[in-house]
Amino acid sequence: MSARRIAPAGVWALATMFCAGTAAGQIERLPHADTTAGNFFGVAVAIDGPYALVGASGEHTCVDDGGAAYVFEQDARTLRWNKAGRLIPADCEVRRFFGRSVALSGSRALVASSSEEDMRRRPDVAYVFERDSAGVWLQTAMLSGGAAFEDLDTGTTVALEDDLAVLTTWGDTSHGRHGGAAYVFRFDAATRRWSNKARLTGSGG
Repeated sequence: MSARRIAPAGVWALATMFCAGTAAGQIERLPHADTTAGNFFGVAVAIDGPYALVGASGEHTCVDDGGAAYVFEQDARTLRWNKAGRLIPADCEVRRFFGRSVALSGSRALVASSSEEDMRRRPDVAYVFERDSAGVWLQTAMLSGGAAFEDLDTGTTVALEDDLAVLTTWGDTSHGRHGGAAYVFRFDAATRRWSNKARLTGSGG
């Protein structure tokens, strides 16, 4: 069992072991090299098996507030967490806030950029990263929603489970300015492509 706790300027990981009806916990602070104020390290977290994913949406990567996400791997022997990768999008842009929402499933990660409404220069997207046989995390796809995407803020929330991904928008022009929608994507292993399979909305505006 594992749990996460977020606190200002850091993220802690709690590994819990159960033995003979009792529980013992070991808590540690995840290492982070960038201690610049306002990097928002820990704004979003996800964990699956030995991997943890932490968003740092305000980090100055290639540009100001470009954002980043960090992958940590737990050592099976010591139970300590070590940094295993730093994710940034190939199309890094100023104030894209990459890492504001993250999801993790096995050796695949889903990381959203979610710009402030008045700062968007192009549609927001969610980025898929996959861990290769050498342990390197590589960007393999970008997911986005509907045709009127310039009116939406995508990646507000993302979720990932095996070959299914979900990303949400807080705006949906067909149901009012802030109606919201969720888009479901499925990965086809044969073609190595993601396709949008469903668009979910509420019953009201």
